[in-house]
Amino acid sequence: METKEEREARLAQREARRVTTKTKTSNFSKYLPNILINILVIVIITLMTLAATFNIDPTFVLEARYWITTAVLFIAYLATHWSYYNSRVRQLRANIENREYIEAQKAEINKVTRTTTWSEHRKAFVSDRNARKKVEAWESHIRKRIDKITRRAKESDRDVENAVISDFQREVYKDRADELKRLQSEIDARRGENRYCQRKQALVRMLAREWIAENINKIRIDYNEVDIQFIENGNVYSGIQKDKQTPRGLYAKDTLGPRVKTFAFTAALTAIGIDTFSGSILWSSWLLLALRLGGLVFNIIGGVSYGDEFYQKLDVWNIDKRVEIAGEFKIWALNNGYATKNAEGETK
Repeated sequence: METKEEREARLAQREARRVTTKTKTSNFSKYLPNILINILVIVIITLMTLAATFNIDPTFVLEARYWITTAVLFIAYLATHWSYYNSRVRQLRANIENREYIEAQKAEINKVTRTTTWSEHRKAFVSDRNARKKVEAWESHIRKRIDKITRRAKESDRDVENAVISDFQREVYKDRADELKRLQSEIDARRGENRYCQRKQALVRMLAREWIAENINKIRIDYNEVDIQFIENGNVYSGIQKDKQTPRGLYAKDTLGPRVKTFAFTAALTAIGIDTFSGSILWSSWLLLALRLGGLVFNIIGGVSYGDEFYQKLDVWNIDKRVEIAGEFKIWALNNGYATKNAEGETK
């Protein structure tokens, strides 16, 4: 028969597998319902407004001309946005003040990475730091899970969890230790049989230092991982995007929302255009051209604005983070006796 300890261990392992699986869910999947709702609302409002205002036949969406025009205009807007974002990033990277700042930060990093102490102990430092960050990420994740199930627990489940022998009962049975023991056994039994208490206890067990020490290498969880190449020269081809940002997929991820809005705008604009040229409303072609150019200007402004954001998120973030980690190494080396301070207070 399964003992209490074996059951708790089995539940903890099952919960660990479930938690690990949940950590693999991407941010896109997390926000997908919100994105779909926004798209649906935009489409409904657009179609209702156009149909009511311009008396448009809704079957126009079935015409090949509608989708071809929409696709061409949408691609043109995307190309414009990307072009101006790309040129803005190159402009920022070529800016003298920005280049001087980056070079000054690199000089601070070199003061650490070009020392014998760094050369001899860099692997141990990076390994120790990554292990610590992974533990921190795991503990934070489990605490969030505990808070989540606690908030969603039924009142009856929380009553079972918080049940204790009252002062009144202790007073009544102060001379009958066997009764107090029986009451405590009943409370423990109900708590042990309650599914909410079992799940919460399994999560709590996964916060124990011994449990983490035994299982942390088996756990797959997103955490602030870096490598030696990133610290020394800024390479971002490996590692997880937390303490460093990689350009791969960053533009596509950050501009997903604006692209959805651009598509909705383009679809609505195309509908107006088709209705205009069909002669059902007396709109000037110049007005239609002005609207399309307005969309073009909007994407130009958006591209330039995102170029500023991209530069800060990638170039500035990475160089500042490398300086921060170099500072962490100096403290780590001092604490472990690998370095000392000179007369000026600098680590050597």
